[in-house]
Amino acid sequence: GYIFDCLTIASGMDNVDLRQWFLLPIPPGALQQLKDKPKVTIEVRKVDESTTRLFGAYDTSQQCLSMPSLTSYSWEKAFYGVENDSGITDTRYDIKVPIRDCCVTSYSEGTTKPPGNFFIHLLAVPQASQTASQTVTSLKKVFLKVPPGETWSCCLTDLPQWTSNSLWLVRISGQVKSQAGTAMPGIEVSARSCDPVGNAFTYTSPWSPHIVSAGAAWTKFDVAFPIKPSALPGHLSRLDCMFHQLSPRADLGPRPTRAHSCVEFANVCLEVLALPNLPIAYGHKVY
Repeated sequence: GYIFDCLTIASGMDNVDLRQWFLLPIPPGALQQLKDKPKVTIEVRKVDESTTRLFGAYDTSQQCLSMPSLTSYSWEKAFYGVENDSGITDTRYDIKVPIRDCCVTSYSEGTTKPPGNFFIHLLAVPQASQTASQTVTSLKKVFLKVPPGETWSCCLTDLPQWTSNSLWLVRISGQVKSQAGTAMPGIEVSARSCDPVGNAFTYTSPWSPHIVSAGAAWTKFDVAFPIKPSALPGHLSRLDCMFHQLSPRADLGPRPTRAHSCVEFANVCLEVLALPNLPIAYGHKVY
């Protein structure tokens, strides 16, 4: 994430713009209902008027589908299109998923079937220990009322207890709109710690939503990123959240500055969740 962050800052972009995958947890109750069923139905539908892009790959084999890896990435390909001077893509950044005969895709009326497969798959996470929780658990949830203004910040000091093995997801969600039209507000989330001799440390996640798309209508945003509390020097003392009417990255890169007046945030929620294990650790499977 660090190299991507250095390059996206100079490009006036955000790391989220380059994410190849988004992970959506499936509630345990839904898994229990599917336990004795031979097939699983996944329905994808639009819920608002915002632009949506679903990526996929052409059919090149009847046995498997090649798609971007979950665990490795290439900043060369992200910014230059290829991994070497010969213009050849390095296949080590791809994975192959078997194509199963039982997988049937249907499309709503008026939708044209693409010549390939969408990158919509099920991720089976590595098996956790028998004594550990198997679910993503909400540890702390705070609703924020963001007032109008150029920049507004808040801090969460009443943090959940953690151990050396704790892994958190920090999730920030809500709605945003701009009365002046298209805007580029931003949100930064930082973790602050202090060591025994008083030295302060700040970790700003490169996966914070530094740029959030906003228009005349209310637009939802919902982003989560991992933090391991014990990885910070000393003791984690607080989480800081900063809201910008105009993202500090908006003036950088080739894109012109966009209108930023009258940006409004609503229904903003900052949540800390406990992960039972790392979803893409050794032993995960893609279906």
